[in-house]
Amino acid sequence: MVTIVIPTFRRPLRLGECISSCLAQTGTPAGGYEILVVDNCPAASAAPVVDDLARSSPVTIRYIHEPRPGVSMARNAGLRHSHGAFLAFLDDDEVATESWLAQLLQTQVRSGADVVFGPVRPRLPAMTDAMQRALAQFMAGNLTDCPTGTRVGSTIVTPFWSRGKRAYPALATNNCLIALQSHSVEGVRFDDRLGLLGGEDALYFIQLALRGASFVWCAEAVAWEHIPPERLHLRYILARAIRGGQVTSLVPLLLSPARPRLTALAMATALAQAPVYAFLLGAAILTASPRRYHHLTRLAGALGKLFWMRPFRGGVWPSWHTRG
Repeated sequence: MVTIVIPTFRRPLRLGECISSCLAQTGTPAGGYEILVVDNCPAASAAPVVDDLARSSPVTIRYIHEPRPGVSMARNAGLRHSHGAFLAFLDDDEVATESWLAQLLQTQVRSGADVVFGPVRPRLPAMTDAMQRALAQFMAGNLTDCPTGTRVGSTIVTPFWSRGKRAYPALATNNCLIALQSHSVEGVRFDDRLGLLGGEDALYFIQLALRGASFVWCAEAVAWEHIPPERLHLRYILARAIRGGQVTSLVPLLLSPARPRLTALAMATALAQAPVYAFLLGAAILTASPRRYHHLTRLAGALGKLFWMRPFRGGVWPSWHTRG
């Protein structure tokens, strides 16, 4: 059986859509999955939505309230309370396609992988602003596109000169299937120190990989993510890019044992990248090229790798507390 775990924080409308898409899954045997909603809102605001859907649902829907703040807390609650041999994570602002779960399971059976990742495509709002359109194109350009069965690795622990033919998507929990009974998976938890910062999922999957877990990609297991208008503002995009760079430098130090050489490598790479992106940004500004947003976000990511220490880190990862 599969437990679909949906951590949620004050998104009742989106949560209802997410649960409904899970209830519409096809190609799975009767009783083959359940839904577990983990509410991280202190006021338990998701309870009415879950109760309403659970009353008429042919699929078991369970609700857990995890009031301690942080997405790590919510995801660890999902791990603790999962009843299935497999756990599938889905974010509360996403909608799964009808064959999403069946595709993940089929890929896992064929590959024997410990974790199967699927693509998350953006559902964009109507845009009239040229900057918003450019930022949307930037987001779409970062999507992973590779065949099903492609082995997946981490850019954080794999230097660029040895990456080979693997795929390197963001190792995130927004669309994945985890074999909970694998020896490489059992007992590993999300780090509470990153619950409000972000990057806890990257650290979690890297820990699995270092224990020998195998990762593969499933191109057909698509989830669609709702993108509210506030995420297409330059401030949000830059904050996300900076935080991504900070995570790249910070995560190696949180591994057990710590790998400070990887942090040093990330910072050295950023030292080479920053002036290049700064030059490209200046040239793009002078020519009014839409590529200026691409170069600006890349520069922000490089700066994040350099300035990852605690005084430069914000308190809360913006996407977790973005409602809509």
